[in-house]
Amino acid sequence: MPTASIKTIIIITLFASGYMFFIIRKTARGQLDLYDLFMLSAVAIIPSAFAIFPQFANFLAVITGVLFPFVVLFGALLAILFVFIHRLTVKIHILESDNRLFLQELSLLKQTVEYVDDKKSRAPQTGPPIVEYVDNKKNRVTQTGPAIVEYVDNKKNQAPQTGPTT
Repeated sequence: MPTASIKTIIIITLFASGYMFFIIRKTARGQLDLYDLFMLSAVAIIPSAFAIFPQFANFLAVITGVLFPFVVLFGALLAILFVFIHRLTVKIHILESDNRLFLQELSLLKQTVEYVDDKKSRAPQTGPPIVEYVDNKKNRVTQTGPAIVEYVDNKKNQAPQTGPTT
């Protein structure tokens, strides 16, 4: 069985090393899951193992009953691809379900807000209107009803104080 030349092994090793560095960096930044790191690294490791260790490739070919070792290589890569696609399909299904639930919740919230706004517009006004006053971007006084006043002092970073108005 012919073996790979030194140039081929160097090229495959450089590609595998660069690719592994790239996906490990993405995993460290939180852009990839650990499971995705293992699946995607197998795409670089399996061909490297077949090129660097041709005896291992021949052994796998004999065990599986295949004449050519590259058939085992492409079979393994195809299996990895199917597992990866299945995982992506499951993730998409979960995202669709979450999206549907968020849309339902948003619709119910919108309906509630419209109901409250409609009810307020029909009711007679008993208190003063909502007032917002900004004084030179230092202090903000907001009155949300007839008895509640909120005072925020941005200079002192104090918590809002609420209480009855006089």
